[in-house]
Amino acid sequence: MLSSNDQKQRTEIELQEAGTEEPSHEPAECRVCGNESGNKIHQAKEMRFGWRNSFDYIECANCGCVAIARIPMDIERYYPTNYYSFHSKESGVRGLASRLRMQAYFGRGFGLGSWLAAHYPRQDLAAIAHMGIPRDCRILDVGCGAGKLLLQLSTVGYKNLTGVDPFVESDLDYGNGVRVKKCSLTDLAHTAKTSWDLIMFHHSFEHIPDQLETLQAVTRLLAPKGSCVIRIPIIGHAWEEYGTDWVQLDPPRHFFLHTEKSLEVLSQKAGLKVISIEHDSYSFQFWGSELYRRGIPMSTAGVPQRFFSAKQLRDFTQKSAELNAARRGDQAVFALSSC
Repeated sequence: MLSSNDQKQRTEIELQEAGTEEPSHEPAECRVCGNESGNKIHQAKEMRFGWRNSFDYIECANCGCVAIARIPMDIERYYPTNYYSFHSKESGVRGLASRLRMQAYFGRGFGLGSWLAAHYPRQDLAAIAHMGIPRDCRILDVGCGAGKLLLQLSTVGYKNLTGVDPFVESDLDYGNGVRVKKCSLTDLAHTAKTSWDLIMFHHSFEHIPDQLETLQAVTRLLAPKGSCVIRIPIIGHAWEEYGTDWVQLDPPRHFFLHTEKSLEVLSQKAGLKVISIEHDSYSFQFWGSELYRRGIPMSTAGVPQRFFSAKQLRDFTQKSAELNAARRGDQAVFALSSC
């Protein structure tokens, strides 16, 4: 049996040998709004792990969505065991800092925790805390990986916490109210006998191929007066500036990069309405895209400090705040409810 390092090396070789697809010049229909006229095709390389094989993306001339033209049949290979979402726990000093920051977001922290929340913000925690979700709320996290966020929520008093992710190895039950099921949301919708007060996608919706069916499943699974939160990369200034070097394009793992318009079109088709949009981008949109523009993979040791000065990183942070205020950042939080 191959060691994990040998397997990783073989995967890298196989992906590099896969080469570059020839760009398609056939008319391509947008899978969100159905538009066929004036759409553009872009080629983008896998750069998170530096495998560099290329994929076609279709940019819709109507709704602006940028979507992968063909999802690889072997998409699982692009989520190796060291992919960040498959790790569930933090320990030592990092674990302590995480707990202090959690407590600060949910009204139980002070001092160091508040400082950490201010200087090292967590957009996912901020989005949940802002909603004032009661501790007895039934929460479903879609694309949760090993359940790291759910485990963190359990430390501040949440008890009814479920996650779904088709890429985990097996079902997980942590014994503290946190359960993770190895399935998709559409699979869950066919079997679930309960509903949820909050269904959330924290940078997982862009990884889901059946977008409309998934939001239709949200409609079926939401409790009366329930809410859905979708945090995703979004087309904005960074796409215009960097094009296919935009770090959040992340081929081939990101299937759909929405605009505000395209997400609203999709939500309406599923029987949902967008009730608020808040941009929450940060400096990653600049330093990550600058790395890719230079041909440097995200997996390179020492990023970003190895390649950017403290002043450059501060400037990226300031520019991100300005873009968020202008609704031009490359991430957004969409709050949805049933129509």
